[in-house]
Amino acid sequence: MKNGHMHVNNGSEVAHIISQYIDFRQKSLYYHKKKTDAEKEYNKLLVTFGGEEKNFTLEQADKIFNAYREMQMNEELSRQAEEKFFVADEKLKELGRILFHATITADVAIPPVNGGIPHTKQVTVSFPNGEAFVV
Repeated sequence: MKNGHMHVNNGSEVAHIISQYIDFRQKSLYYHKKKTDAEKEYNKLLVTFGGEEKNFTLEQADKIFNAYREMQMNEELSRQAEEKFFVADEKLKELGRILFHATITADVAIPPVNGGIPHTKQVTVSFPNGEAFVV
């Protein structure tokens, strides 16, 4: 275990870079979707409960407040994951430059977005036009 990530290729810094890239890309998309879903729920609750009157019961106000907090929390988690993804993307691009944009095929451990045991996935990394592309 290194930085909270388990590696199939023990000690492989390249596997670690690839794994982080995939992990943070997935988390960024996951939390962005959760934020969007919470935002829809928040707006739906406002319209359903309040309409023009904007007169809420305590229970309704609580549901709206919780939906808003969920939206804010996921927005922050999405922002953090995007920042980490940007760093991982830069590291992967640097790796591509070091390897003269060769293609890499590797088995890497991918941590699940919402915790749990990592699963192993064979990935191919290529560097078209200096960008990192992982499939």
